[in-house]
Amino acid sequence: MPKLKLCPLLCAENKVYKTLLNFFERKYCVVFSYFPQARKLFDDSLNNFLQNFPLDTSHNTLLKNKFTLFPIVNGWISSHKIRLSKGLPPDLSDFTYIDFISFFHPNRKVRLASDKLRRKLDLNVTSICNYKCEYCYQKSRDDWKIRATRAKETELSILDLKKIIFESSLLGAKYIKITGGEPLTKEGLFDLIEYAINIRSLKEVELLSNGSILALKLNKLRKSIKGNEKKFHLHLSIDGISKEEKNNKTSISHLNNIKKIISSLPDIKISVNSMWSGSISYSQLKKLYFIMYKYKVFRWTISFPYLVKTLIAAVKVNPNYTPKFKTVVQLSEKLIKLHSQMKKPFRISIPLIYKHEFDDSLAEIASDGFEDHPCVPCHGSYFIIGSKGEILECLLAPPGTKTNTKTSNLLESLIESTDSPFYNLNKSDVSKNCKGCRYEMMCCGQCVNDKSYNFSYIFNKENDFGKDKTACSLLTLSERYIWPKLGHKERRKIFARINKKGFKPNVYNNISDMLSDKENGKKNNI
Repeated sequence: MPKLKLCPLLCAENKVYKTLLNFFERKYCVVFSYFPQARKLFDDSLNNFLQNFPLDTSHNTLLKNKFTLFPIVNGWISSHKIRLSKGLPPDLSDFTYIDFISFFHPNRKVRLASDKLRRKLDLNVTSICNYKCEYCYQKSRDDWKIRATRAKETELSILDLKKIIFESSLLGAKYIKITGGEPLTKEGLFDLIEYAINIRSLKEVELLSNGSILALKLNKLRKSIKGNEKKFHLHLSIDGISKEEKNNKTSISHLNNIKKIISSLPDIKISVNSMWSGSISYSQLKKLYFIMYKYKVFRWTISFPYLVKTLIAAVKVNPNYTPKFKTVVQLSEKLIKLHSQMKKPFRISIPLIYKHEFDDSLAEIASDGFEDHPCVPCHGSYFIIGSKGEILECLLAPPGTKTNTKTSNLLESLIESTDSPFYNLNKSDVSKNCKGCRYEMMCCGQCVNDKSYNFSYIFNKENDFGKDKTACSLLTLSERYIWPKLGHKERRKIFARINKKGFKPNVYNNISDMLSDKENGKKNNI
């Protein structure tokens, strides 16, 4: 790794600049000589901050008299506590360049893009996968080994990926997610993990894997994270338990792989992701629950699939490919009851129904988007780089610009990507049909993709945005069957975010009915 030095400031006599620069230099978070265009961003951001951000009288006095970093930032922190609840670290030792830009830059688009990188760098290292999941937005078929060989010609190399991770650490990113496709179909993946996890400024390196290849290469994983086990976070997937031996997330062989992995890595932070499927039963959920309990997983998330083209095609062939919404809520009710009886030994999250955050601070369950954007927090929360170097605003949508990290460094790519229509959106643009809804404060309109009637590019303002009918159905049914039965503390937090005078959205039977717009009005009475 090259040793890079900070270039001198043009306004070196200005104590504010000098103090800030010294601070960043100590934290090895930004290298202006490596990213020349960062200088102007930094200057513009600081000037805008000093001139336009309202601070109380005492802090204004501190700014005029002392002109040092700590009164400036501490003053802003004291005056903007609500905004801080969205993620800016109150501990100045964690304050980085990308933090600064994401909150203080005068351009909303730059703030949004920087905020995505501040939250997490999401590296889709390959589009190749050895599994066949109908709900997947990066699906490939049986010839995955051939595709993986061909992918070497077009996808980012391990060296390319290391460069991106290095540049992100210089800018102050702290969290890296390595995903795919199936990341372990990419040759050299363990070398990439070892490189990332040994960067001191990174707080967490995540790996998302279906586990099929990982189960055979556990020794390589242990070697790559040795000495940094506490910084590593492994995400695995399982969607059910069946007697099938197919290459999917419900087979017996897949279950055995998951059990082998989590039992072999007792000191690793492990989360498990599941998708609701038409074949899932409570007996399967209960068995999976006790596997999570036995091996002390960190979090189990059970989600409803998004409306991607492959899922829509599967539902048209088999309307029962996904379960009925009422079935999902009834199964969730039993699972939540079991979880409570077991005294909640791990975190469980069932989006639109129940979240572990109900036991934590109310700020964490708020869906208020950063900068009034509908996709934060959601799939648009992180800075996503595709397998060929393209910048993806959302995992469910094609890129909105031709920006590519193969031809630009990371900061240039971040700035160029703000030309995407994604950054023009506000919540009001996509939530006109949700105004006055009972659950407006809870879901903020939910997924832009699932509200869209034009899948060619979902972020155009001209798109005819409707309602996220999955959210409408699950939220309404959850209020009827689940929330009133929760503990007092959880009920209080949930019902505080319900507009009791708001209208009740229509409830649908399942995705098939939802797609054909068959409303089941009788079931929306609470």
